[in-house]
Amino acid sequence: SGYLTRRLVDVAQDAIIREEDCGTSDGIIIRAFQDDSTVIETLEERLVGRITQEEAIVPKTGKVLVGLGEEIDEKSAKKISEAGIKEVKVRSVLTCRAEHGICAKCYGKDMATQKLVNIGEAVGVIAAQSIGEPGTQLTLRTFHTGGVKISGEDITLGLPRVEQLFEVRKPKKQAVISEINGIVEEIITENNHKKQVVINPETLKENEDPIEEKKKIYNIPPDLRLIVEKGQKIKAGERLTVGFIDPHDILKIQGIKAVQEYLLKEIQAVYKSQGVKINDKHIETIIRQIARLNMIYVRSARDSELLSGELVYVSDFEVLRAVSANPFRAPWVEIKYSNTDKPSLKLDLMGNSMIFPEGSAIKPLIPANWPI
Repeated sequence: SGYLTRRLVDVAQDAIIREEDCGTSDGIIIRAFQDDSTVIETLEERLVGRITQEEAIVPKTGKVLVGLGEEIDEKSAKKISEAGIKEVKVRSVLTCRAEHGICAKCYGKDMATQKLVNIGEAVGVIAAQSIGEPGTQLTLRTFHTGGVKISGEDITLGLPRVEQLFEVRKPKKQAVISEINGIVEEIITENNHKKQVVINPETLKENEDPIEEKKKIYNIPPDLRLIVEKGQKIKAGERLTVGFIDPHDILKIQGIKAVQEYLLKEIQAVYKSQGVKINDKHIETIIRQIARLNMIYVRSARDSELLSGELVYVSDFEVLRAVSANPFRAPWVEIKYSNTDKPSLKLDLMGNSMIFPEGSAIKPLIPANWPI
């Protein structure tokens, strides 16, 4: 756990509150975190200390409980929960558009002072310590418990799972997931083993003309138990079998925001299962450094002033694209994400290559044909 803290500090040390408001109109939808029937984190717990991006309105009466741009305190969060509101759009570190560091409005309330966070606060280091320190408890507690039962499967949790998520590694017991929205049409069985799942896609409509997608057939490995039934509705990115989902697959199917939400939910599930409470903001601050929305990877510079293999801010790229004489020769870019073993997003840290084995080498962790 000490090594985990060290890596988290290295990847998040430049996450500092640099400005009051980045001016973003983006945000995240906050809901209760649930795993089947188990509540990982309630809506009330997740809302405290956030700044709203949309008004929190009671569905039946239309009464505004919290206005746009206001902070949600404990009383407001309780009122929202009691009013039956299921989700609220709020500002988040994950969607902050500040180029260097994070803005105060997206971070929200400082948990130590119970006031809006001050400019200059090193929230990245605080986040790393807040996640790494309870990691010791995970190490000790999992030694006794061995694992926890989630979704009907005994799986090993604890520190190894947290490290796996932060390092964005492919899980050993990888679940088969659906790439499309649809209905389970058929489950093909051979020798009493469920071998294949056939998913019939939903018919989409564009300009009143139906668009037919091809059926998807998924081969099921013998060691993975099927968790879907014939006739069941399936969403893109949903599991068909037991096991962990590979974040790379989520990125391909659902995009970078879905990866961020998945990492947050899974990390919280591990800590909560061991009775450890960590504020979402700390985990979000680290995830922001791993899967950033405000940076893109330059795959090919073409005729631009950029360098191939460089990481640039979205705003810089948009300016270059706007002034480009030939838009067809604009740089080819893609969204990528790093991990805590390769903190490649910190290109200004000179000693980085001496601290970690692979240093600041930039390697795309997603398929090359996946454009922005």
